[in-house]
Amino acid sequence: MSESEFNDGLLKGIPEKTSVAHKYGESGTDEMHELHDGGIIYIGNKPYLITVMTKGPDLKKLSEVIGEISKIVYQNMKNN
Repeated sequence: MSESEFNDGLLKGIPEKTSVAHKYGESGTDEMHELHDGGIIYIGNKPYLITVMTKGPDLKKLSEVIGEISKIVYQNMKNN
């Protein structure tokens, strides 16, 4: 999981040098896609687990939504 080459989704919402072990999956049809990304985000000695599952017609927008959710969670975890 720490060697995933998927650099969108969860990774878009956190600083570049943050240690992450994650796994993504996608499926669907030409009309409807599913994109899921789950992983462990390491903030010093406070790692946390996050999984975001999405479904919709635009794969790029699904990735952006995952990134935005990841950003909100990261900022909250970092400040607590």
